Amino acid sequence: MLCRYFAWKIQRRKKPAQNFGNLIKTRTFAEVKLHSTIWKLAFIALVCIIFVCKLQKYYMEYLTLTNSTEIIRIASEDIVFIKGDGNYSDIYLSNGKAENVTYQLHGLMDKLEKFTYCPFHRVGKSLIVNKDYIFKVNPGLQKLILASSNLYDDIHIKASKEALKELKDKLEKEGGEAWERDRKSTRLNSSHGYIS
Repeated sequence: MLCRYFAWKIQRRKKPAQNFGNLIKTRTFAEVKLHSTIWKLAFIALVCIIFVCKLQKYYMEYLTLTNSTEIIRIASEDIVFIKGDGNYSDIYLSNGKAENVTYQLHGLMDKLEKFTYCPFHRVGKSLIVNKDYIFKVNPGLQKLILASSNLYDDIHIKASKEALKELKDKLEKEGGEAWERDRKSTRLNSSHGYIS
């Protein structure tokens, strides 16, 4: 059996590839190199996706609230805004639900500020907003619009002109600093022949 196999292999080498027609296709070195590079990049992308998913799992921060009867854990990215009313606060989530808790707004803000990434801003006396959901701030119309692909529908909130003006100024300052940082890094990279 083994001898027959080797005899077949030797005969196959002697026969030209044209007998097999289009079953055997020779590839150039560049095609083989490109094919292996594509597979390597696909593998690297898969590893990166898995790594990011694990990071999100381990580094997701939770707002943990306890009272005498229950404990509530809410992922920080799920909090859209918090509305305070005296000793009670309503936490509005990205899934459309609202959770009423017996915490004052300043107590919740203190807990939120301890997160390593804190996208929350205090807007006036009775509102905390997640800046990742802010779509539009219009102090003149006293309107704040929250929108995201995570939200089913846009959320319109009324707030005082002064509070919205302060929020607008904060966001402009943060955006300006990020723009300035990007501009400087582009200028530095382009001086070395790189374009970022």
